[in-house]
Amino acid sequence: MKADAQLIPVHSPIIGAIAMLMGLYGLTTPNPLETVWAAFMFWLICRLFWWQSVPGIVLYALIIPFIEIHTGVLNANSSGISLDEAYNGTGQHTFWLSSIGLLAVCIGLRSTLKKERLSSALDLKHLQSLFNGVSMTRLILTYVVLVILSEVVDFLIPWNSSIRQLEVHVLKLPSVALFAICVHFFMYRRRQFLFAAFMVLVAIQNLYSYFSDWKIPFEILITASLIQFKEFRMPQFLRYAPVLLPILLFVGIWQNIKGEYRYVLSGGREDQSIQITRSEALNSALELATASYQSGSFADSTVIQATYQRTGYLEFFAATLIKVPEEIPHQHGQLTRSNLEYAIVPRILNPTKGAKDDRAKVEKYTGYYFGGERAISSFSLGHYCEAFIDWGRIGMMIHLFLYGCFGGYLLNLLGRKRIITESIFGSGIMFTLLSFWGTYQKDMITLTGS
Repeated sequence: MKADAQLIPVHSPIIGAIAMLMGLYGLTTPNPLETVWAAFMFWLICRLFWWQSVPGIVLYALIIPFIEIHTGVLNANSSGISLDEAYNGTGQHTFWLSSIGLLAVCIGLRSTLKKERLSSALDLKHLQSLFNGVSMTRLILTYVVLVILSEVVDFLIPWNSSIRQLEVHVLKLPSVALFAICVHFFMYRRRQFLFAAFMVLVAIQNLYSYFSDWKIPFEILITASLIQFKEFRMPQFLRYAPVLLPILLFVGIWQNIKGEYRYVLSGGREDQSIQITRSEALNSALELATASYQSGSFADSTVIQATYQRTGYLEFFAATLIKVPEEIPHQHGQLTRSNLEYAIVPRILNPTKGAKDDRAKVEKYTGYYFGGERAISSFSLGHYCEAFIDWGRIGMMIHLFLYGCFGGYLLNLLGRKRIITESIFGSGIMFTLLSFWGTYQKDMITLTGS
């Protein structure tokens, strides 16, 4: 390990200015205290977890739950209503439980993370030594091979197979290689046309999915790009704007056409399966996107509102607070225990454990009804909400603090593994693991299994 390894925060007056403007804006909204707090949390997470000359893996892992929790405030503010009015009379309570819970995760992570070990694995100079002599073309070919491998494995292993966990791991391999490609580009800035064309093709290829897999290459691109920063000032902000604006445009168009596109993908069956060819899907996506852009419907207030609602995940937690503990008592660890048993004990050892049913759990604790077993949609309470169901307010914070400590332990463990520290794919492996760890909406079974 290098003796001088350390993680130094990125100097960024822009982040402070954005947080201050958010706070001032918040004073004019129906949720002033919550909006000011959201601005503070944004500044705090960036200040504590955005480090110089390393990929922004940990920052990404914490910004995602930040967005999932705090978008609810923007949603309520945009409608001119309070959080309680937006979320069943319990929105304010839900927001504070969730946001303080995220703070507990951050404190737990910060208290256990050995930053010198993480720096030794992700430091720019160390990564340059690993990538020395590795060409962009070679990495792209590796990615293509892994995509082909993942599609073959996906075809061969059925959904309920006892070895499906193998498929879960294989399907993540292309993302690992893609992260390496992006790190390579932002270290050397070579083959810019090849890289741009490749990323566009990857995003298009990921459109052939019932879910929003097209977001993955953009998330990887942004996270890997943070390796180039020692400071973030107005010139860097302006340099990023041409990239961020098309992404925001794409998000608006996607929200506008998503329902109809998924209907086309499934051939009208709406069962989360894909019934048309890749070329038919891409032609349909292009036609729908063009129509959305030309009509301007992607910028309608209803689409913007739908984007807020899809990005934020307070709704089910807010509904749970109506039923727990008034109608359903706290479970005192039973829910966590059953989640861990389901995730850890393989189906080959427990063939009767049945299929994972998030919908039944959501219906039980929220009182919502989605059509029971005949419903096709998939929902999740999220592990923050599950922690509240088990332990209540105080116990939830202890649970999430320990969860943050586990994240620090996981990073420390990875920092000792040669496959991370001595491989060009190490940062991609770390990103793939942390992107699941750092989430608000996923349930504990999904997190543990992943």
